[in-house]
Amino acid sequence: MQLNPFLISVAAPVAVKSVQSVVHAAHDVGQGFLKVLTQLGQAGTEAGADSSPKSLGGQLESLAEEFRGWLLDNGIDRPFELQFHLASNGDPIANAVGADSEKIVDLLYSDSNWLDRLTRLATQAQQAAPSLPGQARSRAKLSIDSYESQILQSPLRV
Repeated sequence: MQLNPFLISVAAPVAVKSVQSVVHAAHDVGQGFLKVLTQLGQAGTEAGADSSPKSLGGQLESLAEEFRGWLLDNGIDRPFELQFHLASNGDPIANAVGADSEKIVDLLYSDSNWLDRLTRLATQAQQAAPSLPGQARSRAKLSIDSYESQILQSPLRV
C-alpha cells in the first residue's frame, strides 16, 4: 500500500499533537496524584473529619479570590495580609496587616456572610490540623494576602 505524501503531511502534525496532548494529560494526572499523596501524608487523618488538604486548600483559594474581589469592590486595592483563626471559645479572630488593615478588619466584622464563610473554613482546617508531638493539636490559621492563600499550623499553647 502506497501512502499519499499529502495525507502524510496533514496527518503527521495531528498525530504529533495528539501524542503531545496525551503525554501532557498523563503528566498532569501523575503530578496531581503525587501532590494529593504528599498533601495527605502531611495532613494526618482523623476519623469523621474531612482532612483532605487539597479540598481545604482549594476551598481557601476559591474563597481568597472572592475575598480579594470583595475588597476591591470596597475600595481596598493596596497590598494586605489577613490571618484568620478561631479562639478556643470559637470566636473569630481576624488580624490584618497593610495600609488598609483597619478598614479590612472593620469591613470583615461588619459582614456576617464573610465572617460565617471564614469561620466555617477555619473550623474545617482546625478539625483537620495534625497533632504535634507532646501536644493535643496544632492551631490552624487561614492566611490570605494580595497574591496567595494558605493554611498555617502553629502549636496551641497549653
